[in-house]
Amino acid sequence: MRNLFCSDCGHALLEHDGWDCSWSCHNCGNTLGTMEMMTYFVENVLGRCRYSTIKDGGEWIVHDCVGCESDTMVFDDEDGIYFCFHCGDEWDERDIAICDHGSHLFVHDGTTICSRHFNELVSDDPFDRVAYATA
Repeated sequence: MRNLFCSDCGHALLEHDGWDCSWSCHNCGNTLGTMEMMTYFVENVLGRCRYSTIKDGGEWIVHDCVGCESDTMVFDDEDGIYFCFHCGDEWDERDIAICDHGSHLFVHDGTTICSRHFNELVSDDPFDRVAYATA
């Protein structure tokens, strides 16, 4: 993952506080919340704009995290890394796959379907099968 820089002073020593999911600068003391830090990184470091990306037919780089399920996992295509600004975890792009039955990301385990959809397919509970059929 690229260095994360403070939006106030530009210093590179930011620390992720896993307790309240904030980011703080060791240099100036600036604190950014998860969404603020993610937005700053996407717009200013990666130079991406959601509107322009989607308008031009591209795929947006922010996803639900495969670990904490927060909508704060960013794909950095230059480094080939998925990084979550909420939980602080990162994954190599080769470790992530798109579920064939839900179009969401999951940790690749050699299959093309995530465990949630697999469990719904093999469940004896008819409500799981109904939920799967409508997903």
